[in-house]
Amino acid sequence: MSADPGIPRRDLERLLGELEDGMISADDHARLMDLMRHSPEVRAAYLDHMGQGSALHEMARGWGGMHEREIEARQPRAGRLLLRSTLAAAALLALLAVVGSLIFPAPRVPDEVVAGPDTEWRFSSGGMDEHGMLLENSRFLLSKGSLRIRTGSGTRMLVEGPADFSLIDRLNGELRHGRAWFDVADGDEGFTVTMPRLKVRDLGTRFGLIAGAEIGQVHVAEGEVEVSSSFGSMPVRVLRAGQAVAADEVGRTSDIDFEDHGFLKELPSAPPSWHWSFDDTPGFEDRYRIATEGDPRLVEGRFGRAWDLSSGGGISDFAGIEGQAPRTISVWLRGRAAPPATDAAGRNVQATLVGWGRYSFDGTKWELAVSPDGSAFGIQWGGSWALAEVGELLDGSWHHLVAVYDGGEHAGGQPRIRLYLDAEALATTKVHIEGPVNTQTGRVRRMMVGRHDWPGYPERQLPWQLDELWVVKSALGEQQVRTLHEENRLEFPDGE
Repeated sequence: MSADPGIPRRDLERLLGELEDGMISADDHARLMDLMRHSPEVRAAYLDHMGQGSALHEMARGWGGMHEREIEARQPRAGRLLLRSTLAAAALLALLAVVGSLIFPAPRVPDEVVAGPDTEWRFSSGGMDEHGMLLENSRFLLSKGSLRIRTGSGTRMLVEGPADFSLIDRLNGELRHGRAWFDVADGDEGFTVTMPRLKVRDLGTRFGLIAGAEIGQVHVAEGEVEVSSSFGSMPVRVLRAGQAVAADEVGRTSDIDFEDHGFLKELPSAPPSWHWSFDDTPGFEDRYRIATEGDPRLVEGRFGRAWDLSSGGGISDFAGIEGQAPRTISVWLRGRAAPPATDAAGRNVQATLVGWGRYSFDGTKWELAVSPDGSAFGIQWGGSWALAEVGELLDGSWHHLVAVYDGGEHAGGQPRIRLYLDAEALATTKVHIEGPVNTQTGRVRRMMVGRHDWPGYPERQLPWQLDELWVVKSALGEQQVRTLHEENRLEFPDGE
């Protein structure tokens, strides 16, 4: 042997001889198999030994034909021969299995990519080979919906669109934008995900990430993760189950409340939706509660009970739907006209019924708004709007308002927004475009109901009642809007 095999040559020859004779002990057998796994020199010595043994057996077979009677006279007892043969066969089979696993490794389990309902996605680089294996640097772009990615080792990733996620290799990913849930398999410890602000290294766990140019969050459900700044300028932190952090512009982390209910952990059977019934105070919660300053006033509603906004609006824990993802807002409204309102600059201001995002004139906010006199309703995003004139919406009767955005634009740059009143499609007659939709959600940009965050515009109590608020991460079609109107339930076609 030309290299050090990790065992003296004499000891190795003894082990190989005892193995061939079937007399090797259990401890020596385990030791030899371990050496076989880790030392090419030991494997080569084994092959040499077995080759020499085979040659000697062939010579012995020829010699035995000439000395048959002498051999019969010296034949060992049958029981001892059977025991030695059995031990030798078992030892050789076990060792050959080890060698075979080194020479012929077990085939890899194929990777898996499965899309959820109403999902649009593509590979912008990489992809899957003919054996079902993800290529290195496979980049997934989701415009909407959800995607489950599972590696052959068992690590699962649930990515929710809009998102930009890359699987660089089996143990490294990059989440440039979006929301994703990771369930890292045993053996894949060290799995690392890089975000614009943070780098997260798995220590054996389940965790959720939210990433974007202005946001970076880590939520740990089980086990531990190691969190560091993507810029390398901040100390490393270890987060344990039930802990969460958010990062500032340079990756400096601060503690936030742990929230795992906002992450998809399995592919949904339908697009995500959220519903607030307002039938009683717990109805203000759904999966996310709506907090009010005082006790909300409840009145008779369109379905069950409704929320009287004259007692004040509220702010939800729900962050809303971000970016250019498709969305639908559906709500029932009853009330009377309110006095007109202006901001500090003297401009007329619509009343926000439901809205979320960051206040700005850059399209970072999304609001379902109603004119105080009830003559129009529609969507505002930053300094832009698309409204439909409806006459007298606030006539004391219940009316069903639906606003649908499919995530795309018309040829002139106007977002594709559809408005419905009592299940009838309306034409948008008041349109002003300053920029594209670019909704920005975050911890301090939660959904507001019956209130706003516009500077220079004081809060007021609206003489309106609200019932059956639905927010859907999908662009509902005309029949789905009609089902909501008539039966107050969501219905998705097969395959969506």
